[in-house]
Amino acid sequence: MAARNLEKMASIDAQLRLLAPGKVSEDDKLIEYDALLLDRFLDILQDLHGEDVREFVQECYEVAADYDGNRNTEKLEELGNMLTSLDPGDSIVVTKSFSNMLSLANLAEEVQIAYRRRIKKLKKGDFADEASATTESDIEETLKRLLQLNKTPEEVFDALKNQTVDLVLTAHPTQSVRRSLLQKFGRIRDCLTQLYAKDITPDDKQELDEALQREIQAAFRTDEIRRTPPTPQDEMRAGMSYFHETIWKGVPKFLRRVDTALKNIGINERVPYNAPLIQFSSWMGGDRDGNPRVTPEVTRDVCLLARMMAANLYFSQIEDLMFEMSMWRCNEELRVRAERQRCAKRDAKHYIEFWKQIPANEPYRAILGDVRDKLYNTRERARQLLSSGVSDVPEDAVFTSVDQFLEPLELCYRSLCDCGDRPIADGSLLDFLRQVSTFGLALVKLDIRQESERHSDVLDAITTHLGIGSYKEWSEDKRQEWLLSELSGKRPLFGPDLPKTEEVADVLDTFKVISELPSDSFGAYIISMATAPSDVLAVELLQRECGITDPLRVVPLFEKLADLESAPAAVARLFSIEWYRNRINGKQEVMIGYSDSGKDAGRLSAAWQLYKTQEELVKVAKEYGVKLTMFHGRGGTVGRGGGPTHLAILSQPPDTIHGQLRVTVQGEVIEQSFGEEHLCFRTLQRFTAATLEHGMHPPVSPKPEWRVLMDEMAIIATEEYRSVVFKEPRFVEYFRLATPELEYGRMNIGSRPSKRKPSGGIESLRAIPWIFAWTQTRFHLPVWLGFGGAFKRVIQKDSKNLNMLKEMYNQWPFFRVTIDLVEMVFAKGDPGIAALYDRLLVSEELQPFGEQLRVNYQETRRLLLQVAGHKDILEGDPYLRQRLQLRDPYITTLNVCQAYTLKQIRDPSFHVKVRPHLSKDYMESSPAAELVKLNPKSEYAPGLEDTVILTMKGIAAVMGSGKERDTFVYLAKLSEQAERYEEMVESMKSVAKLNVDLTVEERNLLSVGYKNVIGSRRASWRIFSSIEQKEAVKGNDVNVKRIKEYMEKVELELSNICIDIMSVLDEHLIPSASEGESTVFFNKMKGDYYRYLAEFKSGNERKEAADQSLKAYEIATTAAEAKLPPTHPIRLGLALNFSVFYYEIMNAPERACHLAKQAFDEAISELDTLNEESYKDSTLIMQLLRDNLTLWTSDISEEGGDDAHKTNGSAKPGAGGDDAE
Repeated sequence: MAARNLEKMASIDAQLRLLAPGKVSEDDKLIEYDALLLDRFLDILQDLHGEDVREFVQECYEVAADYDGNRNTEKLEELGNMLTSLDPGDSIVVTKSFSNMLSLANLAEEVQIAYRRRIKKLKKGDFADEASATTESDIEETLKRLLQLNKTPEEVFDALKNQTVDLVLTAHPTQSVRRSLLQKFGRIRDCLTQLYAKDITPDDKQELDEALQREIQAAFRTDEIRRTPPTPQDEMRAGMSYFHETIWKGVPKFLRRVDTALKNIGINERVPYNAPLIQFSSWMGGDRDGNPRVTPEVTRDVCLLARMMAANLYFSQIEDLMFEMSMWRCNEELRVRAERQRCAKRDAKHYIEFWKQIPANEPYRAILGDVRDKLYNTRERARQLLSSGVSDVPEDAVFTSVDQFLEPLELCYRSLCDCGDRPIADGSLLDFLRQVSTFGLALVKLDIRQESERHSDVLDAITTHLGIGSYKEWSEDKRQEWLLSELSGKRPLFGPDLPKTEEVADVLDTFKVISELPSDSFGAYIISMATAPSDVLAVELLQRECGITDPLRVVPLFEKLADLESAPAAVARLFSIEWYRNRINGKQEVMIGYSDSGKDAGRLSAAWQLYKTQEELVKVAKEYGVKLTMFHGRGGTVGRGGGPTHLAILSQPPDTIHGQLRVTVQGEVIEQSFGEEHLCFRTLQRFTAATLEHGMHPPVSPKPEWRVLMDEMAIIATEEYRSVVFKEPRFVEYFRLATPELEYGRMNIGSRPSKRKPSGGIESLRAIPWIFAWTQTRFHLPVWLGFGGAFKRVIQKDSKNLNMLKEMYNQWPFFRVTIDLVEMVFAKGDPGIAALYDRLLVSEELQPFGEQLRVNYQETRRLLLQVAGHKDILEGDPYLRQRLQLRDPYITTLNVCQAYTLKQIRDPSFHVKVRPHLSKDYMESSPAAELVKLNPKSEYAPGLEDTVILTMKGIAAVMGSGKERDTFVYLAKLSEQAERYEEMVESMKSVAKLNVDLTVEERNLLSVGYKNVIGSRRASWRIFSSIEQKEAVKGNDVNVKRIKEYMEKVELELSNICIDIMSVLDEHLIPSASEGESTVFFNKMKGDYYRYLAEFKSGNERKEAADQSLKAYEIATTAAEAKLPPTHPIRLGLALNFSVFYYEIMNAPERACHLAKQAFDEAISELDTLNEESYKDSTLIMQLLRDNLTLWTSDISEEGGDDAHKTNGSAKPGAGGDDAE
């Protein structure tokens, strides 16, 4: 990089390093990656648009950073004046620059988090073998943890192979980034990863750097704005692209990893290929609730398109399989089939490979060749039906069922096993079988979703035509009576003469399409806004009347608070109907909606009602002997029920999952769940592991007094939320002025309208734009409104309730998850930014109302921290706080730009002084004319609409991004409270595998977890050792033998624990330690665990463990003396443990005393320099040192020094004071 460019970079880079906490070293990967990407981007910006634009961008960054540092609102006005002074062309360039820089900052963070894992992935060839397919949340660790909880390997295997996780992909429009950009971002991510790989040659580095710059420029030059709304078919193609790119290959690789995990716990069977561990469904082209663009024709098209894509994926893979299946040995069944097919074959299709007739001595290829031909025909038939509605490919030449497809593949598998070729069978053929079992012929099963009122309209048209009255005016009892009467009969209800409105015809035509397409194309029929049994029976009747021979399962969706409250009673009434119980055959699915319930009552009330509703639904199902599957309609954002996957599953009520889980994967999070192969693997692993763990080891139930308090708070929270959102007459006008809700529809990020109905207020507004609008202003009102009022009232009522709330936070997973997610939202919020929108966009009469809301925001924030026991937001995770701070200047600039641009759009009288053109790109032409060409339909001044849309996309991209590290830390804290230390260790290992330096809190959590895991075993070993000596004295050889066998088991557990922590220390923690404190801590920890090994090992193994312990302690001591003061608790703890090592393991009491006395004397001389907090920790360890000195000097005087001490053999473990952790 030229000196000029580095000089230009200095300003932003200085801000980055200023924001970084002192413990983050200068070579911190996040800073390094971020600086590199910014450097490259600013060079490109200068090359394209000139030095003036680059300087302006840097100046904006600095002003925004000043505001974020001290919250001086004058800086917002200064920044606003700068941005509004730009002409339309420059405004778009600057806005695009900040949007791109924010995206690059996100990419830098992703690469930093996955740094070590990605390096290993590249070296091993993209998970080339199942042993290398590992992620932060290992399925193997979950299986081992369940064994430690006294589950047998057979119980775990049985539960695993019978569980099902069905991931339902939706076309959710809040994935605001275009697919073209997502692909470019993926390539930038790959280039950045490879640039920092080890052993990269200079030529490779130069070429990668050039590729990186090329992709950054390509992303910058790509129009971020969708100029037309996507069609449902477009949404479906975008969603299906993830199957082609990651999911298709990701599923068999993940299942191989499960096989390996099972083998490692003693199960020598593979997961059966037809075990339904992972299933995929879709709403893309089937979700017609409030979306008139999803027509029956669209549903037909997406089903045929999915079938064509599935056949194409199989077809592209079958020849690879044919290459592998070159064996000539086969069983008699396959030999006869192959010969029959060879003789019957009269025509040969022409392919790139195997285009001639397959030799007779290759029977497997003959069988698979026929499969290939049918796949070709299957693909062609779907393509022809999709393009013209008819096909000349006969049905008997294609696969029409999964069983038909599986049969020849199963024959090949059996034959290979019969001939002793099981390892070959368990290779690519098994992968192919698993793909067929998972994806079928339809690739994904399409759910149909429709609002209950639309079915009532159809039935009303029918009853009116029959002259028996208006169905819509009937009572629920009369509706049920008539529906059951018709369901029990056989007469058709209506004929072609039925008068139909457009809406009625649409519903009936949808059922007709379902009847015409293969039944395996469809999953569930979901009824939104369901309230009563008649809603379900109506769909059952319409399916029968429209000739659906294999009816879809009918799933009621309960969304609003009142519907959730009445859901258990409604389902109980449904189960009480004998006809319906016979219909469902003991199985029922119920969907609960997170988005609309939150919009209806607020986050706190909705979360609690969802929890209680699930509990009650499970009770109802058990009463009627029905197996219930809960379908969770979770959004991607916290306001719509989103949050970390693992937390969400493990915080569900006990007994509500039981190995069956359906959950939506919203469009806004599909990219971060399946965008790359390792992300796909991690997603499948997390869902599978969490579902298994919840089923086999469910979370604790809340105490009765907690329930009472939650009920009381929910009532208060609902009252406060609704008093503002629905009853306050000023609210609707304020909401529409203070947020970009009115402009949301211009983003073209989805095919669905933003409202369920074309008119109406907040009630008709969908949850997506409702949350989106508040997220844009960083006020997040739907998430926190109601919490503050509830906390305040219950604490004022009884001050003891504050302690109970703290107890709930510390002991109840559901409550803690709820509070922590809201705290995360507060970390991203900024009432100062919201106030800017108010000042610019809200009328003077409404501004006091906005100020009241901001006072409520601050009060809620204060109370939330009080309940959580925190002094500040994210106080336990300074690293995450740093990551958020690094992004703030970008988001602040986009916020200010958005607010001022909205002012220009909405207030034509708002005039600004425009500076001369900055960008050389627009010097030679008319910028206004160019912008009008780009967006000719805009009703605003040139450039304004594009500018505001760019700001929306930039802000949305960062506000919705998920975090991993804080999730693992939270799980560790949760496990500690529940005294589940094995799980605590697994969570902290996941943090360690992120290859980052741990915070003080994280180090302590790791240490406490391992100390408790190994502590019980060390205590057991000592007890057994003592008992063994007593039995030996008695001459009881039988008991001595039994004790030794038991001790061997404990010793094996101790060895495994020590080996485990040693690998974590050597591979992750020690290499990632960026400061002296961490280096000392982790090397001390390494010395401790080698010392624990030496306690029970003997002979050469004991000597090797002792040597390694000594080496680690010496490294830690050297680092401590150079970098830590004598009074530092970690240095003192090291001295304590090192001295214990000399006394217990090396049998050198004089050396132990020397170390302890030296550390004590050095610390005592500087004791007066300690602050109050450190004083307590340091003096506690100093007291242990003094106690040990007293004990050991007494022993030395009695026994006569080191030599005499050695003649007595090994010292008993524990002869010295406790370890310092």
